[in-house]
Amino acid sequence: MRRFITCKAVLEDVPVVLVDPPNTSSTCSLCGDCEKGNRTSKGHFSCLICKRTEHADINAARTIRFKAAINRPIAV
Repeated sequence: MRRFITCKAVLEDVPVVLVDPPNTSSTCSLCGDCEKGNRTSKGHFSCLICKRTEHADINAARTIRFKAAINRPIAV
């Protein structure tokens, strides 16, 4: 999957930022709390700290987006 995405991104001149995937589905995209209990079911996410609730995949995607923004190299 990574190779496919990278090839497509190169063709379109789009940068690819790699993100370490562990815990992205149990980390709150709003407050950053990372607990196994945040993932109440396969499709549902509910943060134990800030009480944010949403679809688990959407929350994980937002968490990955945030991590990618932090890990993005600075272009000089």
